Amino acid sequence: MSFLLRQPRRGADRYYAEGHWNSDTIPGLLRRWATERPDKPAIVEPGRRFTYAQLAAGMERAAAQLGAAGVDRGDAVIVRVPDSANFVIASAAAHAVEAVAVPVVQSAGEAEIAAIVERMKVGAYAGAADAWPCLDGLLRLDLDRSDLCEPGATPPAGYLPDPDALMEVMFTSGTTGRPKGVMNTANTKLAGLRGFLEAVEVGPDDVWGVAAPMAHQAGWAYTYLLALYTGATAVMVGRGDARRMLDTLAAEAVTISFLVPTHAMDLMAAYKADPERWDLKLRIVLTGTTATPAETVADIIERWGARPMLMYGMTEVQSNVFSRPEDPLPVHTTTVGRPCPNAEVRLVSPADGSVITADRMPGEVMTAGPTVCVGYYDDQAATSGAFTKDGWFRSGDLGEWIDGNLRIVGRIKNIILRGGITIVPDDVELALTGCPGIEQVSVCGIPDKRLGEKVCVCVVGTATLEEMRAYLAARGIGPGLHPDLAVHVDAFPRTSVGKVQRGRLAAIAAERAAVEPDRG
Repeated sequence: MSFLLRQPRRGADRYYAEGHWNSDTIPGLLRRWATERPDKPAIVEPGRRFTYAQLAAGMERAAAQLGAAGVDRGDAVIVRVPDSANFVIASAAAHAVEAVAVPVVQSAGEAEIAAIVERMKVGAYAGAADAWPCLDGLLRLDLDRSDLCEPGATPPAGYLPDPDALMEVMFTSGTTGRPKGVMNTANTKLAGLRGFLEAVEVGPDDVWGVAAPMAHQAGWAYTYLLALYTGATAVMVGRGDARRMLDTLAAEAVTISFLVPTHAMDLMAAYKADPERWDLKLRIVLTGTTATPAETVADIIERWGARPMLMYGMTEVQSNVFSRPEDPLPVHTTTVGRPCPNAEVRLVSPADGSVITADRMPGEVMTAGPTVCVGYYDDQAATSGAFTKDGWFRSGDLGEWIDGNLRIVGRIKNIILRGGITIVPDDVELALTGCPGIEQVSVCGIPDKRLGEKVCVCVVGTATLEEMRAYLAARGIGPGLHPDLAVHVDAFPRTSVGKVQRGRLAAIAAERAAVEPDRG
């Protein structure tokens, strides 16, 4: 078992001196609010409400189970629990005995859990009572006991959670290859929240709606943990039926929520169909993980009376760039905003490694500072490859500055080289915005013997290749951004947080193009 750390000690000293890091831990925050605000609603879920005193008591009793089974520093606790108070209790209990929480989406199957058990020293499992061989011999954390959250529980003796010890390993949701386990301490995880709170005015009177999965950054760090850090209330909004989600947002007077673009679009469509039904109290809507349509962003302002915040980041660096609620509409619709106050962000030329400061010159987005993870679990090659020698994390994303704000223009590995010309897929997608017959669009490169690659447009909709070319020509867009072929699909493959799985989509497109090379 290897915990590979990349964070230099000199950086840690500076982060403490500047106040970006401190002694906060998740168990410590729960205990603080249980003392200062014991009766404050902490979590609201269907059919039940938990105060901070109850939530902390649940953590202490779950931690006692782990401690009694010998779970300690360096051991992993797999958390495969629905978005609920129990997810928080299980994760916090792991931290409370200095163990490592490993959040996993509920849809994870036996093979995925077995891979984690094989790679890590797993001491306990919180989740469904599946009879999987990989779980044999593991402590099954009992979160259903009737007294779990009754007042009176005390912290298990002998443990002192360290804000700089490994707290969490969150595995990436890649569709190919070996998933990478992103390692964070309490300080690297919470530093991003501290930077966010410097830029955005939120507090204990806010009500946070948890809609994105808690096993991902969007639902965990940038919804639930922000509620916890400020001593606010978190409401489990869930996913699925848009009308039911709107009912919950209205009934619980939710003021802030992170909605991945798919959820935001679905909720807005349902709201528009019956606007008199819901009296929403939303004042801020965070959105990200993939591009959010400009129309949806404008509707958030006009229909809901809320302010949008576009967020960019990844598990490795938290949310290192975001727009501010007070920004004008074009900033929200054409960029992802400016860097988080305590994140260092720069663009680096893929050609010569120089730092780019001029506007509208694409470069790789790199991040350094207190919000950056400490490496990948048991994967020195991935850890070394992801960081420069001086500690900058390589995102693999191409971006450009526009008046101090960042616009993401694509992925370095997704760049299309057609006949020696570099084409950024996002440029083609942006050019096709508004084309009749296109509901969704994603552009990828298809191998070609003569050109190297061709530009392929993957479309949900009815627009033909000829219609798309005609639309681009009518807009005055030259042939350099015209697609060579089009592939129509019923729906795009997506991750659980709504990101288009471009690798899978490109594979589908390549297969279709090989069978029907002239498809339009």
